[in-house]
Amino acid sequence: MEVPKHVNLSFHFYSPLIKNILAAFIFLNIFFLFGTWLHNSLLLANKWHIAQILVSMLNLAEENNAATWYSSTLLLIVALAAFFCFLVDFQRLKKIQDQIVNLGWLVLVMIFMILSFDEMGSFHEMIGYTALFKNMGSSEFAGWYAFNGLIAIVGLYMMVFSFLKFKDNKKALVFAAIGALLFISNRFQENYEMDSWKNSIDPDNWRRPIFFMILEEGSEIFASFCFLKAFILYALNPDGKNKLGLVNNSFNIKLNFKRFYIYALAFIICSGLLMVIIRLNAWQMQGDKGIAHNWFPSFMGLFVALIGSHLYFLSRSKEWSHKTILLLFILFGLFISLFYGSNLYASPNAFLAKISILFIGATVICGGLALIKLNGFLTKLSIAVGVLCIIVSIYYTQNFKAAFFGYFAASFFLLSLIFYYLHVTQESKRNFFKIKE
Repeated sequence: MEVPKHVNLSFHFYSPLIKNILAAFIFLNIFFLFGTWLHNSLLLANKWHIAQILVSMLNLAEENNAATWYSSTLLLIVALAAFFCFLVDFQRLKKIQDQIVNLGWLVLVMIFMILSFDEMGSFHEMIGYTALFKNMGSSEFAGWYAFNGLIAIVGLYMMVFSFLKFKDNKKALVFAAIGALLFISNRFQENYEMDSWKNSIDPDNWRRPIFFMILEEGSEIFASFCFLKAFILYALNPDGKNKLGLVNNSFNIKLNFKRFYIYALAFIICSGLLMVIIRLNAWQMQGDKGIAHNWFPSFMGLFVALIGSHLYFLSRSKEWSHKTILLLFILFGLFISLFYGSNLYASPNAFLAKISILFIGATVICGGLALIKLNGFLTKLSIAVGVLCIIVSIYYTQNFKAAFFGYFAASFFLLSLIFYYLHVTQESKRNFFKIKE
């Protein structure tokens, strides 16, 4: 097959879809906060063992579970929303000074990606004791002073940039300000927690009060939500002239690529190399209980789900099999993200370990159906390699290799969607997608 050298991508976000997405995030925030309360209230102590295991996966105060995966994923989606705001401004602003200020969006993208990575790797719990920060002063707490100073700079940047961008959109400015304050308050809450633990009569048996636990975890995920809402409000109404808000508004992003698949391959290879570098601990950064390299297969699985969603809503095909396969890609991408992001592949629990067997079965079934229904040699090849990587990943359970092969499995599934899109748009007789050539 000859891969097209030129492709146009168009993303159109309708207000009903955006409202449903925001409502879903509010529900999920409350759901995981309830799960956190339920687990730490000990109401299920000495109850059905399976229920205790499942509820423990919803605890935002622990690492390597579904709740931490969700919090990290939410931050990653905020980073993606900031990137879309960058594209919106890039398309509408033509003055050089405006384009320079517009680069600030990319700084926000990096900030939220690092926050997402840290949420899964939990570096901030111990970062003040690392050589990278301890060498910034002679004091015993020099590392923490430096880290707190960095947080202050990031918080100040968020507020200043938000004012510059959102001054004409008051709703977006309010949500961004609330989000920044919630993020900054989170650091004070963590300091209060550490002081309470150190000054307690019995530090070994000290337990954080549930109220303060919910307050800290809630301020973090709702801070992410506030920034997501602010970025969406801005993308819908960047100059503040439209008073309709979310009700009857939408925004459209058009991207023009030559050899798009080369950019995708470069992104996959560079991210894979970064995953290895982090595993080798090049910066001697020690986290708490989080597993940093799990972030990479998790975010790549999320990208599979997002691209699959885009193609699903873009599709004009009335063939049930075509849309069903795309829907399977969405669900499968989310499951890959959850499976690696919550460390299910290495779970010591016998019940959760059985999920790996179900994962292999689902991979073979979904991969087989996709191989049959989706056309294109490169599409089929990518799917086959992705399925093989999943099988190898499960074989290397409780090992970095498992996450590494999981990352490349998700990468090949992502490539299969890209190659399929390119293949279908090349065939003029098969009008599957709403494309603008």
